[in-house]
Amino acid sequence: MRSAEQQRMEKEINGCQITLSFSAKPVDGVMDKIQSILSKAYDERVQNDLMDMIGLELPCR
Repeated sequence: MRSAEQQRMEKEINGCQITLSFSAKPVDGVMDKIQSILSKAYDERVQNDLMDMIGLELPCR
């Protein structure tokens, strides 16, 4: 995907630098995949911080 088609967001959470890239067009199943990855990789507080971060960047559908 070309950079012109992506939005990027960087934020530090609990001492870790997080970079998220967002497609300009909706992609099926992305939210389910993100939630699955987060549930396996981080504690609940970090999951909530990242989901809040994502929620601020994605338009309502």
